[in-house]
Amino acid sequence: MTTDDSHTFDWAPRQSKAFGTIHVPTIPIQLRSILGEWKTFYPLVDSGAFVSVFNEDDCKVLGYDIKSGIQIDIAGVFGESRIAYLHEIELKIDNDIIKSKIAFTEGKPHQQLLGRINFFENFEVCFSGKSLKTNILRE
Repeated sequence: MTTDDSHTFDWAPRQSKAFGTIHVPTIPIQLRSILGEWKTFYPLVDSGAFVSVFNEDDCKVLGYDIKSGIQIDIAGVFGESRIAYLHEIELKIDNDIIKSKIAFTEGKPHQQLLGRINFFENFEVCFSGKSLKTNILRE
C-alpha cells in the first residue's frame, strides 16, 4: 500500500518449532539485473545488519558474476565470519529507486537481509509489533 512517499507492509508469517507461528518484517523489493530487468525479492528488514546480504543464487538470478564484487568478510550474530562480495545495485520499493550496496555470500543459503547501509539512510523505517506492519517513508 502506498500513500505519497509512505509504504506499509504486513509482516510475513513463519513457522517456528519453538514458538509456533511468528511474524517477521519482510518487504517486497526489486533489484535491477545486469540486463536492466527488475527481479523481486522478499528480504527480512534487519536494523541489526549494517549491510544488505543476499545469496550467491540471488546474484546468479540477477546475472552478475559474484566475484566481480569487492571481497569482504562479514560476521553473523554468533560471530562466525563468511566471505561476501559487495556489489552496487539499484534497489526499488514501489516507485522509489536507490543505489544500494548488496553483499552476496557463497555457500549455504540463508535468509536475505535488508540492512542499514543505503536503505535506512534513504528511508525512515518504523516497525509495529502490535499491528505486525512495517512503515517506510522516503526521506
